Amino acid sequence: MVRAINHPAIQMMVDVKSMSSESVPIAENIKACHGWFHHVHANDANAQGPGFGQIDFHPVLHTLRELGYTGYVSVEVFDFTPGAEVTARRSLDYLKSVLSKVSGSESTV
Repeated sequence: MVRAINHPAIQMMVDVKSMSSESVPIAENIKACHGWFHHVHANDANAQGPGFGQIDFHPVLHTLRELGYTGYVSVEVFDFTPGAEVTARRSLDYLKSVLSKVSGSESTV
C-alpha cells in the first residue's frame, strides 16, 4: 500500500514481532522494504522486549546499520510480567550489546 500511494507523508514501520511470523527471514524482509519505512519496533515474538525471547536481534540491527537506517528503534512490549523497569533496562542493555557487536565498537544508544 505504501508503494502504491508513493507519497513522502505515508511510510511504514518495521515491526520485528510481526515479521517473526513471516516465512521470509526478518533481515530479508527489512531489506525488501528499505526506503519505505520510517520507524522500527524492537519486540520479541513472546510479546516482551528484545532479549527476553528467542529472536536474535544481531541480523536485525546489522541489516538496519547496513542499510544506513538512522531513525528510531523503539521497544514495544505487550507482556510486562518482569515489570516495566526491568523490561526497559534489560531491553536497552541487550540492544546496546547487540549494536556494539554489529558495529564493532561501543555504541551510544
